[in-house]
Amino acid sequence: MAIVINGSGTVTGLSVGGLPDGTVDAGTLATNSVDSAELIDGAVDDSHIAALAASKLTGALPAISGASLTGIAAKQNLGNIPMDGYDKLFLKSNTSDGSTTFVDTSPSKHTLTANGNVSHQTEQKYFGTSSIQFDGTGDFISMPASHDFDLLGEDFTISFWWRPTNDKTQFFFSHASDHHIAMSMYPGQKLGLWASSNGSSWDIINADSGGNGIGTTAMQINTWYHLAYVRKGNNWRGYVNGVKEIEVTSTASITASHSEAFSVGNHGGGGSSNDIHGFIDDFRWSKGVARYTEDFTLPTGSIGSLQHSPGNVVQVVSMRTTSSTGSSTASWHATNVTLAITPSATSSKILVMFDGQVYVQNTSGDAGISLKIQQAISGGATTAPDELHTNSSVNYSAHYTQQTYGQFAFRAPLSGLVSPNTTSAITYTLYFIPHNVNGAGVNSLTGSSTLTLMEIAG
Repeated sequence: MAIVINGSGTVTGLSVGGLPDGTVDAGTLATNSVDSAELIDGAVDDSHIAALAASKLTGALPAISGASLTGIAAKQNLGNIPMDGYDKLFLKSNTSDGSTTFVDTSPSKHTLTANGNVSHQTEQKYFGTSSIQFDGTGDFISMPASHDFDLLGEDFTISFWWRPTNDKTQFFFSHASDHHIAMSMYPGQKLGLWASSNGSSWDIINADSGGNGIGTTAMQINTWYHLAYVRKGNNWRGYVNGVKEIEVTSTASITASHSEAFSVGNHGGGGSSNDIHGFIDDFRWSKGVARYTEDFTLPTGSIGSLQHSPGNVVQVVSMRTTSSTGSSTASWHATNVTLAITPSATSSKILVMFDGQVYVQNTSGDAGISLKIQQAISGGATTAPDELHTNSSVNYSAHYTQQTYGQFAFRAPLSGLVSPNTTSAITYTLYFIPHNVNGAGVNSLTGSSTLTLMEIAG
């Protein structure tokens, strides 16, 4: 071994292994005398790093790659998955034990009614703090008829988490009568899909023994499963835990059924023997979209609130009437031009757009008509925002005649952007007031009129 000491006091020419263990300790090394640039790769390995107290770790930590992490469970709640405009029903359970209050958190906000002993229970949950328990006898959640549950000619996705507590035949949802669309655990605890084009038989998909709508997985009691029923064009598919188990090709469409109530937890045509017995979480009914077309990775988080970028259109509702409303009395008169909308967020704005025909008649001097749209919030105030007036001073509007005698009919558009700051239902109604009507004059809203409400994300 050769040791050379130069003028600076640096030791050079020291061979590997030249010093016995312990020759150099912390007391003989100056601060920063050895840095990472002086160490070759592998010079220090795990076995030579002493235990490090947590108090010694200060400052920012370096990035840690996923490959470096071990012992972390695969199923993690990685945050909410936002709803979108295709969601027409969403049943979420994340509430107190025993609660029987059910809320549709989709933009449609359907009125839900608890039947039997159905309730939220903290005993079991897949996401959040609870899930919905059905005891198999008379337990279901019902809602009024709606076009949201019409799937005639539509792509769709119906999905939810399911934990059976009984292996009997049971139907997850249906319309009030039989033969529209249904989903079951049947037979042999397997996924069953059902669809009808004629309202009297399961002619598209049938899960009876030997039918074309039976899955392969025998679902075990007290075990969570993710189930999905999807239509994409002519392809009808069923998934268990993200794996496609059913695929049927058919050009037929489901019969329309908006005139019937809809329920989750039973079979409308089957009675209590087919009511479900188990727990459901995150029931999602999406119309107009096939979310899964091949095998897919299971959702790692619950469905969150509807999310839109500012300025995006969230929903649009519209109505049209051809009836007339007239008066010669100088006061505000309600018309049958009325429409309701339920905003999805308090930050949303509502664009109100009216287009209709007004009729102005005078027999002597000037005559005119003013319009306003009144905003009535359910459980709250009724207002008439300035944005929704043709003339807030209720003097002559743009709709008037100054001739000695005249009768005029013309289009009278009215629009405005308002900020109602609510998620309660809002009703917008058109009013008019005639001005200086005399003799036989009658001013009116007449002919074809439309009212459109557009929710815009704030």
